[in-house]
Amino acid sequence: MIPLAELKIKSEQSKIDISVLERDYVISWVLKGVFDDVLLKEGLVFKGGTALRKVYFCDYRFSEDLDFTTIKPSTELGERQIRESLKDMCTKVYTQSGIELTLADFRQTRDELGEEAFLGKIQYVGPRGHRVGSPPRVKLDITFYEQVILPPNRSPLIHSYSDAVDCQVVITTYKLEEIVAEKLRSILQRQRSRDIYDLWYLLKFHKGRLSTSVIQEVFQKKCTYKKVRFQSTDDFFKPELVESHKHAWEPSMKRQVIDPPSFSEVERDLRVLLDELL
Repeated sequence: MIPLAELKIKSEQSKIDISVLERDYVISWVLKGVFDDVLLKEGLVFKGGTALRKVYFCDYRFSEDLDFTTIKPSTELGERQIRESLKDMCTKVYTQSGIELTLADFRQTRDELGEEAFLGKIQYVGPRGHRVGSPPRVKLDITFYEQVILPPNRSPLIHSYSDAVDCQVVITTYKLEEIVAEKLRSILQRQRSRDIYDLWYLLKFHKGRLSTSVIQEVFQKKCTYKKVRFQSTDDFFKPELVESHKHAWEPSMKRQVIDPPSFSEVERDLRVLLDELL
């Protein structure tokens, strides 16, 4: 485990709260544990904003949770198997890193046959040695109720800390086009500031890496699968939602992004970018 002094230096340099940096550090080790596990690495595909930071872009925004889609049926990777694998993972990561991990909660959140979803919460004691009160946690969302349409990538973990030589693993991850498509569909269902930021970042700064036709195809398939209605890009900018984001943007972003853009800038850019994309 890295010394607390390393986190303090990073916090001073980046102006990011030290608790956010500690969670980012722990998340790397949790990912190593998950994708070192024989059962989990064959059954889970990593996705979402944390995947952007830990697989694609080393300087991306910070995140607080881990999202996975399963590619095995629940008959092969069910609640009991996942729980036991996560418990074993906690023990192994402690042995490898000295980070104390505990599976504090694991429960089913959707019980439709073949479309199950699970929520796990892993408590940790990292470099700060925080043991007083409620211990910090990393949340894991694992869903069977999603389609992985494109063949996943297998990429090395990005771990920007001094023990990187010990924290190495290959991660099965959504392709960037599928991350964009799922962000689009997610925003139509429930708008979260971080999803809007992720979409803006990918389309504004990495459009050249993306296939527009692939995104369009995957987005339509995901909307059909989840029965989400899409008519035009105006659906992303309903007045009541835009107003809500104006108030929630700064407090939501300031813990995750160094010098975040204003919501008005992001909204203005996205209106153009989405018209070009869809």
